[in-house]
Amino acid sequence: MKDKAKLMENIWIEYHPKLQVYLKQILPGSVDLEDRVSDILVKVIAQIDSYNPEFALSTWIYRIARNTQIDEIRKIKPIEAEYDDEIITNSETPEDLFFKQYNLESIRECIEILSPHQRELIFLYFYEGKNYREISEITEIPVGTLKFRMSCCKKIIKDSLEKEHKHANNY
Repeated sequence: MKDKAKLMENIWIEYHPKLQVYLKQILPGSVDLEDRVSDILVKVIAQIDSYNPEFALSTWIYRIARNTQIDEIRKIKPIEAEYDDEIITNSETPEDLFFKQYNLESIRECIEILSPHQRELIFLYFYEGKNYREISEITEIPVGTLKFRMSCCKKIIKDSLEKEHKHANNY
């Protein structure tokens, strides 16, 4: 029982901040993320006995979070995503900071063009470092379809960045 309590504590500590960022990508806006994440982690802990250790714990947790969010997505209209700006470090020159912030803004604007479902895939792949098999398990999208959708997302972002870069060079 002591091991189970420690496992639950570790899950809470590790996944609480990750789920907040993940849920922002799926259901951005005025949603009370703190309550939502807490509810999801309570579900995870309540269902911990059904976890199959043959699969990654993170994949299982994200699947529960995603399934919980699907119900919420159906209740509201799509709204724009919010992103965290805390990526810049203090060891950079002012010029580095300017160009880094400019690039972050450009990428952020390109990602906002994507649908919530596309943003979810981008988040899981780039932010969480999930591979296609893991994303497939979380989203229940076949790997082949997922690869196609990811290539479409990447093309949209690339085209948008190229268009913005070409526009900026005209000045």
